Amino acid sequence: MRLKLFVCMLCLVYPMYGQVVMNNYYNRGVYRSMDPRAEAMGKIQSVGENKYFNILSNPALDNSGKEISAYFSYSDDPYYSFLKASIRNFGVTYNIGTIGSFGASMESFNYGESEYLNFDATEELYSFSYSNKIADILNFGITANLIVDNKFKITNNATFFDIGLSKKFSMYENEQLKHELNAGLQVINVTSKKIQRESIRQYYYPIVAMPFPSILRIGMEDVLTFYKNNDKDYKYVTLKTAIEYEDLLNAKTLSAIKFGAELITLDLLSLRVGYYYRFEEYKGTYTYYYNDAYLYQWNYHYDYSKGQFTYGVGLNLDFKQLLNGPPLVLTIDFVSLDQSFKEQDLNEGDYISTFSFGNFQTVLARVRYIVE
Repeated sequence: MRLKLFVCMLCLVYPMYGQVVMNNYYNRGVYRSMDPRAEAMGKIQSVGENKYFNILSNPALDNSGKEISAYFSYSDDPYYSFLKASIRNFGVTYNIGTIGSFGASMESFNYGESEYLNFDATEELYSFSYSNKIADILNFGITANLIVDNKFKITNNATFFDIGLSKKFSMYENEQLKHELNAGLQVINVTSKKIQRESIRQYYYPIVAMPFPSILRIGMEDVLTFYKNNDKDYKYVTLKTAIEYEDLLNAKTLSAIKFGAELITLDLLSLRVGYYYRFEEYKGTYTYYYNDAYLYQWNYHYDYSKGQFTYGVGLNLDFKQLLNGPPLVLTIDFVSLDQSFKEQDLNEGDYISTFSFGNFQTVLARVRYIVE
């Protein structure tokens, strides 16, 4: 019973923890992303080299180089308690001149069947991104988002904006080694936009304004590139290490510290590891109603702070370099990680329990056409 109550509260829609509203937007905005590389590297999204436009990642990340690309990512069940849920993400990027980089993407989330609640529900997130350099000093990016929420046969829409900054620092370079630092700052949902909806009052407290999470991320990445035989077109080994701090701006809880590393050999195979620790604690009173009639109140104090190691792989196939073929690059990233949480009930003498919903898998494939 305890597990079912928590799952309904955390993974669905309407419970209110003091001034914190938890719902599926927080799960998608904070807990999981559709970028396997980010998930494998401790969930770092504010900083990275040539990450392109992905849903809810920093729009200002380096998109230099003339090219056109398209990607598709898929994540299978389970999605926490939603054992039949599925997520699909599709996007394109266009950059062939000095006017900057453009990107468009769409993410579709289908709840599927749930053991705890039975209803049809889907969400779509549409994003349009743009980035460019500011006087050759740093990169600036902005993303306009539209979320379409379909629950209980009711459709609600909301728009919100993300902004980002990134800067590359050249530290050292010779014929065999190049050392760079990348810094990134990202704010998701700058204005803390809320989506308006009417809840089913028979079962839930009538909350009508649900905020998409407003998230601040600040990161730093160190990149060491070793070239083979003094050939700058042939990367022998690339080593990347990164750190990121994340804070939820429209809540009194949820912050995280993240670490990640990536080893790329021959610009072909990527091995990634990471670790993150998320601070998450809730305290307050929850009020239960039935048919608009007051039933009772429940006082709670829970701590869900948790750390986890992450890992994943990537494959980069440059057809021109490998086969002397067309200027096409195929990138495939994959991650498989456990979905678990730790519950510490501070109302009952530090009672601690751990629950797991099993592993999820996310795969992303991207095709890039290099404009020469």
